[in-house]
Amino acid sequence: MIRNFLVGISRVKDMTISSTTLEVIYDYSRCEPLPLFRKLSFLRVDFDGYNWEMLPIFLQSCPNLKSLVVGYTRSGERGKLYFA
Repeated sequence: MIRNFLVGISRVKDMTISSTTLEVIYDYSRCEPLPLFRKLSFLRVDFDGYNWEMLPIFLQSCPNLKSLVVGYTRSGERGKLYFA
């Protein structure tokens, strides 16, 4: 079921995902290879902690990514990191 979902969303150009969703993708990637997100050019990831180690695994599946926005919340703080 997760594979079908990932294949279905692998055709999007812009995506925003939460750290919880990224964690599911990361866990899945430990069992099966992720599909390529060839059309993805903009990605925003919202973290609610420091689970950053999951992000590089997903980024390997995004060969044409142009912009990455990382949002985070820590102890009432909010912030953004921008990468282009």
